[in-house]
Amino acid sequence: MQETIFTVTLLACSFYFAANEVYRVPLSGDSGTYFIISSEKGNDGILTVLSSRIGKDNAYTDFTKLNVNFQTKQYF
Repeated sequence: MQETIFTVTLLACSFYFAANEVYRVPLSGDSGTYFIISSEKGNDGILTVLSSRIGKDNAYTDFTKLNVNFQTKQYF
């Protein structure tokens, strides 16, 4: 889980992705496809990343919102 969050954070900090850009290759046993929908840095220094995961055969879609505070080194 932390590896996934770390990956999302690194990618969001390095690039501003267009919607539907794949950011992670599925691992063995995981047929989902992962996308960065948006990333933005607020005036308070907190980076907000919205990502999605489309399940096997487009059966469902999950969304994740991640906030990263680089000053306190916390994410929520």
